[in-house]
Amino acid sequence: MEVKLSYVLWRDGRPRFVPPGHVGKLGFKGHDLKHPGGTWFSLDETKAWADANLEKIKAARGGDRAAKMPRTVRHTVAELMSDWVNSKRVLKLSKDTQKSYRLGAEACTFKPTGIKGPKARLGPREREPFGMSPVASVDKPALRAFFEYLEDARSLDMARLAVNSFSTAYNWASEDLRWKLPRHLNPRTGMLFEATEGRISVIEPKEFKALVEAADRMGRPSIGDCIYLGFYLGQRLSDRLKVGHDGGYEDGRRKLRQGKTDAVVRIFEVPALKARLAEARQRARELMLKRGTRTSGLILNETTGKRWDRTTYRHVFAEIRAEAATGKWSKAQWRKAGMSEETIAEKLAELNLMPKVAKRTDQDLRDTCVTLLARAGAHIHTICDVTGHSYKSVALILKHYLGNDPASADVALGNMAALVEAELA
Repeated sequence: MEVKLSYVLWRDGRPRFVPPGHVGKLGFKGHDLKHPGGTWFSLDETKAWADANLEKIKAARGGDRAAKMPRTVRHTVAELMSDWVNSKRVLKLSKDTQKSYRLGAEACTFKPTGIKGPKARLGPREREPFGMSPVASVDKPALRAFFEYLEDARSLDMARLAVNSFSTAYNWASEDLRWKLPRHLNPRTGMLFEATEGRISVIEPKEFKALVEAADRMGRPSIGDCIYLGFYLGQRLSDRLKVGHDGGYEDGRRKLRQGKTDAVVRIFEVPALKARLAEARQRARELMLKRGTRTSGLILNETTGKRWDRTTYRHVFAEIRAEAATGKWSKAQWRKAGMSEETIAEKLAELNLMPKVAKRTDQDLRDTCVTLLARAGAHIHTICDVTGHSYKSVALILKHYLGNDPASADVALGNMAALVEAELA
């Protein structure tokens, strides 16, 4: 049972005085309700303190008249997050960014339900005390406590998303006429929160070949085409799925606009990639004719004849990955055709299955392209121009994979010595 007292919030059974903005302007500051020795107030002690404190507040504002804020003025964290995610500034952003911000806003507003997926948003949901708190009461200790709570209740990544979303919303509200928050009082400023280390994984050429062959065997050559684009160009999945059926070239280079940064890159297509995409164009024409569809896309779902959506693509990629690692789909097809187990074993041996590929993801293709470009001698700036990574991201990947590469160091030192000798000659 939740006990409600004037301007008192309970956090895990511990009371805290949290004055809203109009009370704070009278000189009242938020604080924990403790005895001098450090023990917390009991329920009866808290009630007695709250009643006495309410009389002080009434006296400070000049009597028993209502001193409520106008309904047009927002003051709680939940109201701030709602106004922000529905603002024009956020609604102009990409769908993925909006989705991420809404998840962060929800984490600030509602407690986790333990249910994953869309069903988590159905029915009544318990509100977070943090979301019901006045924005003015959120200081650095309160934000740190909320972060640590979310890290345990949800995850480290979600905790970071929530506090960063709150900070972004606060900065937005500093320029909003309804809120007019003092930007310099944003509690997130100057605070450091631990982060998970990014997963870095490189797909070896043999694994790349196994994935493509598995996609072709399963009648999903479009996935193989997309893997080719990721392996050789290092672009994000969302950008690869938007590659056009015709055109898209400038001065003989593939022209791509990156959705996340809106940057335009022009990339040379190596012969192997160019040959694969030529076949992809022919398959796309035949598929549209077969399915009666019409689209400018090159990477088309064989089932629908339309562009892949990312969720469906990832599900099918997981099936292809399993096939490349175990031959599971092929075995089922051969058994269905009445093939003996001995013959099936022989055929599986011919497929050159790659068990390590079972844990690879489509995202790994970007790390792979960065690493292979570096091994080929590309400068970090060139790699960023090709893949769209930030310098920090590329440096992290290269440190992970090339930081202990004595062969590369030998070549670099040899080239440096040759350069110095040439200058002195």
